[in-house]
Amino acid sequence: MRRNQRAAALARRRQADLLANVMERRRIRKIKDDITAFFTREYNFKYLRPVGGTEGNHGGTGLFSEFDPNTSVEKRKLIVKYSLGILPNKEDSDAHLRNEVKWLGYFGGSEHFIEALNVRPNNATSDSGSDGKDDGKTADPAAKNDPVDDSLITDISIMTLGDDKDDGEGKDISMEGAGGQDDSDSGSGSALQIPAFILEYLPLGDLDHLRERMVRKGGRVPSRLLWQMMLCMVRMCIGLAYYEDMKNGKRERIPPGKNPSTLEHNSLKPPNMLLADLVPGDNEHGQNPLLKLIDFGRTDFSQDPASAHYPDGPGVQWNLFYMAAVLETLACIQTDLNPGCSWIPRRRIRHMFDGPSLTMMLTRAHDDWVDDRHLDPVLRNLICRCMSVTDDGYLSRCPTLKEALDICLSRHNMDAETMFPFPSGVPGWETDEAVDQYIVETVLGVPDSSDPPPAGP
Repeated sequence: MRRNQRAAALARRRQADLLANVMERRRIRKIKDDITAFFTREYNFKYLRPVGGTEGNHGGTGLFSEFDPNTSVEKRKLIVKYSLGILPNKEDSDAHLRNEVKWLGYFGGSEHFIEALNVRPNNATSDSGSDGKDDGKTADPAAKNDPVDDSLITDISIMTLGDDKDDGEGKDISMEGAGGQDDSDSGSGSALQIPAFILEYLPLGDLDHLRERMVRKGGRVPSRLLWQMMLCMVRMCIGLAYYEDMKNGKRERIPPGKNPSTLEHNSLKPPNMLLADLVPGDNEHGQNPLLKLIDFGRTDFSQDPASAHYPDGPGVQWNLFYMAAVLETLACIQTDLNPGCSWIPRRRIRHMFDGPSLTMMLTRAHDDWVDDRHLDPVLRNLICRCMSVTDDGYLSRCPTLKEALDICLSRHNMDAETMFPFPSGVPGWETDEAVDQYIVETVLGVPDSSDPPPAGP
């Protein structure tokens, strides 16, 4: 008897969970449809597809085309990112979105950070300076103590009815309980607000999908390519550390005489780094596309106490740690990712420090990275240092930002003969011709139709 009761209770819970999942999917679809309708009506946008495959924990992202209403000619593609905070159990989503806009205001579209755009709607008045075009403004924190630029956030009102309950048979559902509102008894419409903002679109995709292309290509990833990517990542760390000094379109540099902040990105992983464009004639991005960092919903100051073991503080320490983890994940294409993750597993091993001091350190770099003697040994050592930790009597060997930058600048454009002074000659995959071909075919290659769209929420 009790067994039957337990089985019946379990079946009811499963049915309730299934119904809740169905209702949430329909609510998310309704929000997406309302977002699409709003930007189609108000901004001359046309919805193309979702970005990142599915909605994230805190919001959704869609790819739109902006077109000229007079000629129907596409002007550009844009990303619209919106919150799911009106849904039950996602009440903190609005705060994540506004936190992202706040930090985008500080970074201001500097070279290695995604740019938030202020696109005016069709009906914007001339008094506001609107001409229906992007006014060239990124997030502009006029007051640094509260830099959320509300002009970049569009609050979209959607109407929901309290009498369109879901009966499990495919009918529309209400937003009852969403965002703390319940209009189920009134039978009348109520407005819910969905905050959204617009970002630039980068068509080459993210590093997660670049790794998939690398795996399909096979062979070895050139160290000379990895150096160029690592330089971009160090520039990102500089931007995070000196966020108050960043300027729109400018390269991230270390300001003299200023200590780095403890700011952590808190979500550094391959899907949150996008490939941008080549910059012809540029010393750092003339051969390989620059990388741009996205997704600042969780960005905040480090909760770790300041420590003498971290020469530039805990924020720099952990940003460099996770940047290095991304780079080794790109390099070790024969190593399986952790299930459900964008990383290869992290290890804890002792490794002899390359260099005159031969200092021992404890590093979380993967064995396949540490043991790969085909890599540039300076790069291999830098990643091991960035991923070193303080434990078991060992001190972290993490470099300062200036040291990491100086190392990258000294190696990223080094010729193959100098980087690999081997009696047997330069490895075949590191020659100028091989590196150029790898970049053209794998990095710059148009993503396969099977690849998800580039930017994730």
